[in-house]
Amino acid sequence: MRIRVDCMLFFWSVKILNQQFQYCSILIYLFNEIKSELILMTVVSKVIKGINGEKPPLLLFPSLPLDSTYLKLSEGDLQYQGDVHLLDYVDASESLPEKYNLKQLIKDLKLYLENNKIGRFNIFAHGLGGLIALKLVTDVKDQIDEIVLFSTSASSKYRPELGWNIRDKYSMLIKNELDEYYGKLDENSLEHKFTRAYAAYFNPPDLTKAMNLISSSKRLEFDLYAALIPDLEQFDVRYKLKKFKGRCLIMTAEDDVWPLKYIREIQNYITDHSLYHFKTGGHFKMVEDPEEFWGAVGRWLNQS
Repeated sequence: MRIRVDCMLFFWSVKILNQQFQYCSILIYLFNEIKSELILMTVVSKVIKGINGEKPPLLLFPSLPLDSTYLKLSEGDLQYQGDVHLLDYVDASESLPEKYNLKQLIKDLKLYLENNKIGRFNIFAHGLGGLIALKLVTDVKDQIDEIVLFSTSASSKYRPELGWNIRDKYSMLIKNELDEYYGKLDENSLEHKFTRAYAAYFNPPDLTKAMNLISSSKRLEFDLYAALIPDLEQFDVRYKLKKFKGRCLIMTAEDDVWPLKYIREIQNYITDHSLYHFKTGGHFKMVEDPEEFWGAVGRWLNQS
């Protein structure tokens, strides 16, 4: 959202907006020096009160281009001893600013922490949300005690193998359809591509489940995915993770199309790590079997 304002209106607007979004969002104001415009950007969340306050807040990072809806479907199975913040990277009512990138998103997340008075915190991250979370870890590593990573990677090296794993699940007809949308970042192309790809994330491939997953999101963040893809294609924080001194749980699933070696590679860079492997299920194990999935996450987080 862009709003042209003078200085008096700017300070008045900030006061009103801070009251409106005090508990669930951050407000970011970026000035365009040439046009003297104000850009408003928000990161929002739903906060679930924990069963007690023993643990620091847990931030849940969903995979792109989905919003946090698919995590909310099973939140009751996570018996976390602290507050849980289900993050959405962009408010559903807002438009993404031009020239948005991963660096700006990390700034937005830091302001979310500040606005919600979050000092120490823990992280759960899934899929592409893991890349975002791990970039934040490298920036604020001293504020984080524990990280749970499911089916994600610390670098972009997983991408070619993931693509081939998805293609191997399909007929030549669908492979040709995927090729048609390859590299295109418009909303229509991305929706077709992710719907087909997500079908292969279930075993056996299930287009109906993929369509239900896509349609369940209140906001499909295709614009954010398109904005971040240049950074995600060159992503690599592996060696920076060596400076993180907290605990990390690396979770995998037997039928996941994400390459196992790139998920588990994270253990080479975080000293205090544990591995957990689900013998059934795939990339969306938390949707397929929420009780088993969140039970394992909660037990690990609550054990210390």
